[in-house]
Amino acid sequence: MKERISIGAFHTPQMNTVIGPTSRLVTPERPALFKTFTVEDYYKVRISLQLKGKSCLDLMRIQKENCK
Repeated sequence: MKERISIGAFHTPQMNTVIGPTSRLVTPERPALFKTFTVEDYYKVRISLQLKGKSCLDLMRIQKENCK
């Protein structure tokens, strides 16, 4: 059996489109791992060059409390 990788791709979404985990998959037992944000906010972070050594994905990840 081969591994499979899925990649979400968005083609010319409007700037006010909200991107985030679908609510049907987020439960108290399985919380969201990434923030919900608009396409505009994503582009601002991506273009800002202020990633400070992190990937854009790292900045969108929800940080767990008590993790170091």
